Amino acid sequence: MEPHVEFLFAQLPLADFVRDYRDLPRFRTLCQACDNYGQCWSCPPYDFDETVFLSPYVEANLIGARVDVPQEARFCGDGEACRRKGDALLRPLRALLDDALLRLEQELPGGRAFYAGSCMRCPKGACRRRSGEPCVAPEKLRPSIEALGFDVERTASELLATELRWGEPGRLPDYFVLVSGFFSAEPLGNLSERWNRVFVR
Repeated sequence: MEPHVEFLFAQLPLADFVRDYRDLPRFRTLCQACDNYGQCWSCPPYDFDETVFLSPYVEANLIGARVDVPQEARFCGDGEACRRKGDALLRPLRALLDDALLRLEQELPGGRAFYAGSCMRCPKGACRRRSGEPCVAPEKLRPSIEALGFDVERTASELLATELRWGEPGRLPDYFVLVSGFFSAEPLGNLSERWNRVFVR
């Protein structure tokens, strides 16, 4: 059975999002503590200036996917079993979200998609960056908003009106929240309507 997913939307000038929700030094330090740092092509460090990278865009369009975890699926044993179970729940949805974001890019030239977390197109730990090889799908490679220094927890609570949930030992949370972004070169209009056209389940 597919999990229930509720979409939440927020739009604001990118300059305001940068001013109020971006703290690159703080979140880069957190990235450095992650196993994916320098090991996944979607993750830092990058070979470009992130602030310059953001400069063409004028509007931050934020998409939250709130994914309910069924009661019977929440108990998961040890930490690794919980990680695998959460990954199995979210990975298919992430693929749909990522594809929808890329369709938005096709519809709206000049915009840029930002995935909800690290790249998941290769199996975990199998990114070719680990061996110094190029990405297998560079045309689909996109960073997350947190990788560029944005505070996803505050973005969810203050802009998308939902709190992030964390699991407990042996138990998944009652829901997950995946926060994606689309930064556009001009105001988008009604984000919900556009998203309903591009998201295919």
